[in-house]
Amino acid sequence: MNWKEKLHPGRFVGMSGKMAAIVGYISDERYTSPAINELVVTSDGFVLAEHVGEVGANDMIGGESDLLRNWNNLLDVAGLTPEERTEAETAYQAHVYSFSFVDEPKSAPASGSQPAKLKTATNSQKG
Repeated sequence: MNWKEKLHPGRFVGMSGKMAAIVGYISDERYTSPAINELVVTSDGFVLAEHVGEVGANDMIGGESDLLRNWNNLLDVAGLTPEERTEAETAYQAHVYSFSFVDEPKSAPASGSQPAKLKTATNSQKG
């Protein structure tokens, strides 16, 4: 059984339809209708979803910290091997687009300086 099979919503009777859609999107599977086509974290830390067949991320999922906490809790209970967990975390990073800053700039960056780094699943703190 691989990480996608271990995260299948059918294995978790208490999983919400929203979380099933998120898991399906991250694992490139379709568990719900409508399915999620894109997840975006806004600059102020909110998660928006675009559903298949829609234009734009119009569905407010919640806060990024809640998504990360729920995702990590699922990975914790799914019985993943260390390699499978790494694959699942990599899939999360590849599918969830974040425009949230790790450190908010205190002022406009100086000419030639680098922009602030974006959050990812691996450098965000667990919930």
